[in-house]
Amino acid sequence: MMITEEYLARSQLFRQMKHGQHGQLIELYAGRLVKDGLGFYSTRQSLSVVNGLLNWLASSRWKLIDLDEHVLEQYIKQLAQRKSIQLGDRAALKRLLLTLRETHSIPPASLPPIMPQDQICEKFADYLQ
Repeated sequence: MMITEEYLARSQLFRQMKHGQHGQLIELYAGRLVKDGLGFYSTRQSLSVVNGLLNWLASSRWKLIDLDEHVLEQYIKQLAQRKSIQLGDRAALKRLLLTLRETHSIPPASLPPIMPQDQICEKFADYLQ
């Protein structure tokens, strides 16, 4: 099995993405793939799905700064209309969000709204103290 660094050194897709508009981001993302120890297939699939997302963003009303879980879900829905979603696609996209958030390229994840059941749990926790 080819390790991530070997694949990246030979990958035409990686070279194209690295020399594109988001080259610095792609290099950081590739570093995460190496750090996470992904194999040949997972690395290739991750780059492919991220490339598709970046192309979709460029052709839509969204900008990279807008990227969050909601936008990713919209992309996945559109992707699912054209082809089947692969096993690691969601993980690859979440890995991209983490990379963007760690570099402060996008805002941190927003917390879900407080629901009534959350307030009940808080009151119960206060009662126990």
